[in-house]
Amino acid sequence: MARRPHTPLTYRPALDGLRALAVLGVLVFHLWPNAARGGWLGVDLFFVLSGYLITTLLVREYVQRGGIDLRGFWLARARRLMPTLVVVLLAVLVMATFWTLPSRRYAVSLDVLSTLAYVANWHFISGDEAYFASNGTPSPLRHAWSLAIEEQYYLLFPLLLLALTRFLTRRRHLAFWLLALAAASALWMAHLYVPGVDPTRVYYGTDTRAFELLIGAAAGAWIGPSQWGHARPAPWLLWLERLAWPALFALVIAMLTFDESSSGLFRGGLVAFCVVALVPILAAASPHPNSFQHVLSFEWLRRLGLISYALYL
Repeated sequence: MARRPHTPLTYRPALDGLRALAVLGVLVFHLWPNAARGGWLGVDLFFVLSGYLITTLLVREYVQRGGIDLRGFWLARARRLMPTLVVVLLAVLVMATFWTLPSRRYAVSLDVLSTLAYVANWHFISGDEAYFASNGTPSPLRHAWSLAIEEQYYLLFPLLLLALTRFLTRRRHLAFWLLALAAASALWMAHLYVPGVDPTRVYYGTDTRAFELLIGAAAGAWIGPSQWGHARPAPWLLWLERLAWPALFALVIAMLTFDESSSGLFRGGLVAFCVVALVPILAAASPHPNSFQHVLSFEWLRRLGLISYALYL
């Protein structure tokens, strides 16, 4: 990958619009489950979007500077994520002191520690904290499983990227290897999933959910200036923009209709969901203005997307 002068990433308000739709799906699922049985798929949309954006950022830095500032990258992620998370964890500890049964306080403290260490997903797997359980006393930090996977991605993916770029010189080759890793993760999910059995293991596992981030990462690795086009959009991008609305409609329908009992989701369905999610993500990220970006950039959607992380917490 040839070295280029440094230029910062351009802000795309439509991407915040997509974040808003994703967090709305998750919130509706938890507040009114029957209204959006598959609203939890909003997290999957987040994963693909995060994989795409982080990889775009890292690949551009590598191309422009000839390397990746790992310390700077990790510190930037910590500055963005840790302050809000610490406030939420302190609030959970305070409330647990007054409103949690004494027998539950130790468990809540372990949940807080695992969340702070970004290993909550594996902690919940070991403790049988089922995400879709309708009985029992859920952890107040059950939703922190996705934060753990995101942070593990932030920690490990730059190292993987640097390792791959040592022997790969073309973006499309990098994208191919990332897709190969995504396929391995998706196949592992299909192998571990047992229809009719609680899907907690495959739902929380970093190994079984990595393909969602890697699908976004493959797109971020492959798409550069030559693929986007320059003065005019590349031909494929015009088709992408036409398909953005049908693709987004399909994602919303999935959020409204599918639930955890839909075994096809864990045997290829989530892969299809993530691939379809790439269409509105790329249309929103395009450097060429389009009608899809215009609608997804509505101010209320954009502002909701900006606080999506805090809302999720």
